[in-house]
Amino acid sequence: MGRWNGVGGKIEPGETITESVKREILEETGIEAKGYALRFAGQMVWEDDGKAVGGMYLFVAELAETIAIPDAAATREGVLAFKALDWILDAANTGVVDNVPYTLRHILPTDTPIEIKSVYKKNELTSITHQPLETTDILL
Repeated sequence: MGRWNGVGGKIEPGETITESVKREILEETGIEAKGYALRFAGQMVWEDDGKAVGGMYLFVAELAETIAIPDAAATREGVLAFKALDWILDAANTGVVDNVPYTLRHILPTDTPIEIKSVYKKNELTSITHQPLETTDILL
């Protein structure tokens, strides 16, 4: 069974990171760029069984008060459903991807970009840490 995750996707050839984020938000939610303020929040890397297996850039999109939150809807990537932060952060909630609560707790209250490292063993999260991002010289 699937678990709730944030909006995201891959960077297409020729896109900047910011263009990719805006495209993914539009594709997955239908919300246009004028409907939110976008903030670079850092990056996440993860490893499984001691091997680096991926990474992603982290952004926070703060919706304008004039934007109506879409109702839950089935999409090609799963169910799109905006959730209350309390629901996402609830320690008893097993319906959220395991590194999402930690990530949100550390990127929402600050404007300082961070790097989060998620370590898995046999696909189970064994540790998650963060530190200030050493450089923010990325192509936005």
